[in-house]
Amino acid sequence: MTFRNRVDLAVRGVLLTLAAGVLAACAAGSAESDLATTAPTPDATADILSGMTTSTTPTMPSTQAVIAAQLTPASTQETGPAPEVLRIWWPEPLARVDQPELLAEGGALAALIEAFVQAEAGVFDIDFRLKSATGPGSIMATLSSASMVAPSALPDVTLLRREDLLLAVQQGLALPLESYLATGVTDTLYAVALDLSQVNGQLYGLPYMLDVLHLIHRDPAAEDWTFGAILGRGDRLLFPAARANSVNNTFLAQYLAAGGSLSEDGSTLVVDHDALLTVLEFYEAAVEAGLVNASLLDYTTPADYAPLLAESEVELPYDAVAVTSGLYLRLMAEGQAWYPAPIAADSGEGPVFANGWMWVITSPDPERRELAGRFITWMMDFSRQRDYAAAIAMLPSQPAAMTIDAPVLSDFLQTAVPVIPEAAGGSAARAMQNALIAVLTGTSSAEDAAAAAVASVGGSA
Repeated sequence: MTFRNRVDLAVRGVLLTLAAGVLAACAAGSAESDLATTAPTPDATADILSGMTTSTTPTMPSTQAVIAAQLTPASTQETGPAPEVLRIWWPEPLARVDQPELLAEGGALAALIEAFVQAEAGVFDIDFRLKSATGPGSIMATLSSASMVAPSALPDVTLLRREDLLLAVQQGLALPLESYLATGVTDTLYAVALDLSQVNGQLYGLPYMLDVLHLIHRDPAAEDWTFGAILGRGDRLLFPAARANSVNNTFLAQYLAAGGSLSEDGSTLVVDHDALLTVLEFYEAAVEAGLVNASLLDYTTPADYAPLLAESEVELPYDAVAVTSGLYLRLMAEGQAWYPAPIAADSGEGPVFANGWMWVITSPDPERRELAGRFITWMMDFSRQRDYAAAIAMLPSQPAAMTIDAPVLSDFLQTAVPVIPEAAGGSAARAMQNALIAVLTGTSSAEDAAAAAVASVGGSA
């Protein structure tokens, strides 16, 4: 890549095209997902191969959104090599379709990218693609498929969730980051942010925005979140109880708080009869009291009931709801009155699971990797991160960038632990999930469900 020391740059145009297919795909991914995501299924690479262009009148692929910002010398007398391209794939949850102003001229995200190019004083194009975070056309699905048939079309830099980061490392798509970042960038992160970004002790991602799973409730006087207190108050609970191949995160947090554990190497869950029975007995009592029912199994993530929560004029039949911090902050921005609390547990507070959107470098080109590293460092400046986190109502990965007036969330980030990937659950997680289903549907007692779960993984009660 060719850079020039003193070049005045002019942005010819920032073009944004959102086809109907993109709007539908992105709308599905715009609501906050649960903290653990499932590994995507790779799809065809038509959207990558359909013409990545940076001209001022580009042919936009119909399956994705593109901002093509071509930056050229102000003087047309300059000659030299053709401009290089920095390809950025941006997940739609960090620039939701209901916030088009972020990508408009002068918008928060467009301005950050333009300012970076100006600061670089170089001649290169920015090929910016807004892509869905889940489903067949998601970032990870496209990375997986394109790496086999069109590696040159891969982005130079993107953002992934924890489980996708693990998959990207496994497939050789994510590169170690430390040599491409400015010194000290990782020193200012929350501890959980650094944990999320490491794989086998090596830094493969750099967290940008964070999410934690917690409860919200209506009663400002409610401070006790033990199982006994919930049953005593008669709090009606809403949480996403379904999960296809593992145990849902709310139940998992409650199980770990009751004394459950992972294997010594942290790779799999262990079914502990007493811990499992403690949580199942709570739900058995809650079912009997009418505080929960099998309808919870209709929800896989908080995004599934986010539209219900957004209806601020509707009287909800729930007193406490499990949400991600991003969903909570959006509800607060809409003027709703909710109070954050930890996930209810036998001890009063379960572990706080955190996930994050992490910068990842995927370029096979050494010079573009260097440029991608400088772009990440630029975006991680605490004041820039602070302003963008505020614009999208999410939690930044650096305490210095936190401006949200929610001390409880700051406390959560100080003690949070990385979300446990679905693959780590194994047969134990499925057995625990089946036990919860049996209790919620009333097909088994808590004692019988716990015993069946232990037996299914070869243990004994």
